[in-house]
Amino acid sequence: MNHKVTWFLVIAILSVLIGRYFYFKPTFIENDLVPDFSAKTLTGESFNLNDLKGNYVFIDFWGSWCGPCRRSNPQLRAVYQSYKNAQFKEAKSFQLVSIGIEKSESAWLQAIQNDQLDWPFHILDLSESLRFFDAPIASLYKIKEVPSTYLIGPDGKVLARNLDLLMLDSFLKKNAKKEPN
Repeated sequence: MNHKVTWFLVIAILSVLIGRYFYFKPTFIENDLVPDFSAKTLTGESFNLNDLKGNYVFIDFWGSWCGPCRRSNPQLRAVYQSYKNAQFKEAKSFQLVSIGIEKSESAWLQAIQNDQLDWPFHILDLSESLRFFDAPIASLYKIKEVPSTYLIGPDGKVLARNLDLLMLDSFLKKNAKKEPN
């Protein structure tokens, strides 16, 4: 292979990698205030993100169609079970908000039931177009892939994004007033 072809390939690969980085880069980073949104929960109740200020809030953008999302649900459920009644040094409680980016409400409902996702804040973010991520809340947060997560502090600012669930568990354990059951 001659040097011109080699350099062309190197530049092409770097361009793709840099483009991918900027495309998938989260809009909100640590210490950014996340935008408020209103929606209906799975049970039909009104939900407003700002109502959860004062708590640690883990926002999980997921899909019933997403293999990695579904595989992480048992671990997410275990974290929720460990901390749903915990008291924290700097927050009232831990809340989990899952936002299903979907085209099918029935698939979303079935996934919640099958995966035994028992927290109260399940929000359906239906996409009317051919692109999943054109759904209203996903667009607001500029989500381009799932799973995507945000850990929000009591002040409504981002503490971490795309946090590994083991790191979430460690963070909550460290900030709890006493060890969870």
